[in-house]
Amino acid sequence: MSEFDLFAVSTPGTSHIVEAELKGLGFASASRTVGGVELVGNLYDIYKLNLMSRTAGRILVRLATFQASGYRSLENKLKALDWGAWLNRSIPLKPHVACRKTRMIHSGRVGDILLSASGCTGADTQDETPQDLFVRIEDNRVTVSIDSTGDHLHMRGYRSHTGSAPIRENLAAACLLALGYDGSQTLLDPCTGSGTFAVEAALIATNTPPGSLRHFAFERFKGFDPGVWEKVKKVAQSQVKTTDIAPIYASDIDPDAVALAARSANRSGMGELVSVAVCDMAELEPPSESGILVANPPYGHRLSGSKEVYRSLRSMLKGGFSGWRWGVIELRKRGAGTLGLSEEESLRFMASGLPLVFLMGGLMGGLMGGMTGGDTER
Repeated sequence: MSEFDLFAVSTPGTSHIVEAELKGLGFASASRTVGGVELVGNLYDIYKLNLMSRTAGRILVRLATFQASGYRSLENKLKALDWGAWLNRSIPLKPHVACRKTRMIHSGRVGDILLSASGCTGADTQDETPQDLFVRIEDNRVTVSIDSTGDHLHMRGYRSHTGSAPIRENLAAACLLALGYDGSQTLLDPCTGSGTFAVEAALIATNTPPGSLRHFAFERFKGFDPGVWEKVKKVAQSQVKTTDIAPIYASDIDPDAVALAARSANRSGMGELVSVAVCDMAELEPPSESGILVANPPYGHRLSGSKEVYRSLRSMLKGGFSGWRWGVIELRKRGAGTLGLSEEESLRFMASGLPLVFLMGGLMGGLMGGMTGGDTER
């Protein structure tokens, strides 16, 4: 089976976590770079990455990398590519072009050249989901990639509605892995919202494939192999755990949020593992001597009452939960921050256009040390 250069796109600030996850999935070649993680894999691996990665954003297949001195050179080299092995010409193509430090600065012209060379029509209608093709030109070096994912990988398929300040599913998984969560520790989310942390924890604890409820762009590739895809799913399903899973608790003071969390847990198939309840966090007692507390409270100008929530969390972590490992998201800003506790590690990222930080502290060290990140997605 032929091998290809692949690229796992990461949320800015999380490429080190994506790299560690992919190495754990058996991809020894995984190496972080600007915007994500480079690795090598075959068709089986492309399918596996999309099905199994909890932290990546999408998986790109590098079709070609070459030098082009101008538009004519670009056109000739694009026409020489074996488009028929990948593109389904009955499906519209959507070019995504980025040009930097080159005379070929007109992204629209590059996109037109790409459409002509590939033999595909442009995606000018909303009636059908297009094939996404990425062209990056920098210093006249051209990289052509096809998207094997489709909808962003955080779209697992279990969350039909969200709360007021949701966190993307792949970011929630990255935070949990940064804390060292593996399912052997009791987990509590006292302001659960739509239940993303709790559901992602259950998926991690059971080793359930996060992409098992959705479809992917590679299923429409010209060279899609249904037999290989079935094998990937069968192997992944055989590795699902059903025992030795510590309790997962999700609570919120808002009954509507709790209903959302319960719906997400049930839609994901994790309903029996996630205990959901309406509760004021000030009334919570530790369900075990140790564990992991994780929270995505309302922060900054987005929701009212955020300071009171952080004060309650601080009281919990300095009181009955002082023996627990913890991770709390807050708005990144100068000064001590809203939580007011000294973190041991932090994970910085952007979400919904806001700079956020996932503060981590407590008795246990995280499994993915060096949590400071600063890369850029491409």
